[in-house]
Amino acid sequence: MDRPLRCGRYGCTRSTGCPSLTRQGELPPSVDRAEAQARQGDQAGAARIYEALAAQNSGPNRNELVFRATRAYLLARLPEEAARILATVEKPLNLQQNQQYALLDVQVAIARGQGALAWQKVSVISVPPTVPETTEYLRIRKQAAFAAGRPADAVSAEISLERGLPNAQDLRQSRANLLSELRDASDHGVRIDPRATADPVVHGWLELGPLAAEAARNPNGAIADLEAWRARNPNHPANDIVRTQLLLGRQQAHP
Repeated sequence: MDRPLRCGRYGCTRSTGCPSLTRQGELPPSVDRAEAQARQGDQAGAARIYEALAAQNSGPNRNELVFRATRAYLLARLPEEAARILATVEKPLNLQQNQQYALLDVQVAIARGQGALAWQKVSVISVPPTVPETTEYLRIRKQAAFAAGRPADAVSAEISLERGLPNAQDLRQSRANLLSELRDASDHGVRIDPRATADPVVHGWLELGPLAAEAARNPNGAIADLEAWRARNPNHPANDIVRTQLLLGRQQAHP
């Protein structure tokens, strides 16, 4: 007797009951298996499963699986694989999928070390209509700005991003991430010129990047400069991060 056909969103398989452990490797690919691989840290394995599923589907379902495979390859730090699979999307795309494709295309360019191209691509993307989509867009815009050596634009993206963050913890983490990114940019020789902007908040962040880099190299020697920055910027949104992450422990050790 034929086994019943079990169909889901991403294809159909015949039910075989509970497979034995020795047959796990023979199971058909499924979204559940891909997600399990990702949870175990095997993003490349998850990407291959999504890619196999995409080959079995068509239309919007197929494109969604291509997007999942692209994200997983990016997380696995395999940008060429991500570029290859993203190029297989089936067009035309609906409005939402067109936005996903455009943002993934930017992320692929960043991962391939094509910072100028990533900034060019993100600069022509319209701001999405919903808060979650806008938050993702601004995070990627910030990444592209850093990749292109445009720290002032990265800070501006962060300032816009903060408007959509849901709570104080996310806000604090986002600011801490920006400080870390500015410090790394300074360490890698990116030109950070506070005079490039008249905005006092952006100016303060751009001053802070090199100071944070110096604090990492010479913690005690940077205290005076950081305190001077706080005096110049008493109401700056980074003030609490500077106090707790860059100054607190050192001030207690050197009263």
